[in-house]
Amino acid sequence: MTADSSQKVLESARVCFFAHFNAHGEIKLHVRKYLAELRSCGFAIVVISAARLSDEARKDLQSQCDDLIVRENMGLDWGSWQAAYKKYQHIKPKEYLLLCNDSVYGPLRPLSDWLEDLTRTPADVYGAIINWEISPHLQSWFLLLTPKVYEAPFFKGLMNSNMADLSKVEIIARYEVGFGNYCLTQFRAHAAYDPGKSAIQAHTPFNASHLLWDAMLADGSVPFIKRELFRDNPLAIASVNRWKETKDSSGGSIVQLVLDDLGGLPATTSSFQRLKQGFRGKNPPSRPFNMGFVKVDYLTRERPVIQRINYRAYAVINDAFSAFGRFGTKILRRARRS
Repeated sequence: MTADSSQKVLESARVCFFAHFNAHGEIKLHVRKYLAELRSCGFAIVVISAARLSDEARKDLQSQCDDLIVRENMGLDWGSWQAAYKKYQHIKPKEYLLLCNDSVYGPLRPLSDWLEDLTRTPADVYGAIINWEISPHLQSWFLLLTPKVYEAPFFKGLMNSNMADLSKVEIIARYEVGFGNYCLTQFRAHAAYDPGKSAIQAHTPFNASHLLWDAMLADGSVPFIKRELFRDNPLAIASVNRWKETKDSSGGSIVQLVLDDLGGLPATTSSFQRLKQGFRGKNPPSRPFNMGFVKVDYLTRERPVIQRINYRAYAVINDAFSAFGRFGTKILRRARRS
């Protein structure tokens, strides 16, 4: 990495700290695509890799960014962003400091167009999704900070703090959820997806990046897919079975991106798995029979009357399901006693 490259980071109006990790030290196609889109938007890119990179992989990654920092695999993404911040803490980009990572496929529409749509609303900090699970927060896989935020004492303190002795749960609570919540409560925050327009979210928060992945992709509001969804599909979401039909905004297929990353097919689900999720799922919106209500809730966010009718139907069915569950539990307890 040349001195000119580091100088570009120092002088750029837009800077991106990009957290990378791959267990095999590989640079996958979805990473290349994301970095190319970031560069096309005028970002000076600092990639922080916690992977064990070969000399060839290191040179490959260096060619796609302005600076490459290789570090030990600890502290999750925030550990990577801290490493970049400690090197470049004196930068003052006039427009944005972007914190993002390789946990998504995308963008599946031109990033420049999406950023223009996102930043049309005046705000101090932007995100892709606001999540109300645990505590309301901007999801940390995409955080676009203006000077008002990245020059704030709280942010500086967070980036200079010691996380060496923290567990994964503590890092998520303090950094991912903690900072995301701070952004919502202390600054003007705006996200492409805001659960404040959801009747279902108001009663039972859920992770929109999983349950609404295809709906948000279809309307272009969030043109990213979480890799975890295709890799693990923890909620047994049926629409993941149709992953091969997914297209980007130009009609291109994502099959190559996914297969290159996963080395095989995504985690599709059977009817039995979805049935089991329906009975065991702790989060009601993720139950398979509720997916239709969740989609209608999203599609009618600007039509409150229809949204309220949809929510009432959702509530009636779930109340009946809960009552059935309690009844079934009593029968099982009596059977065990006899």
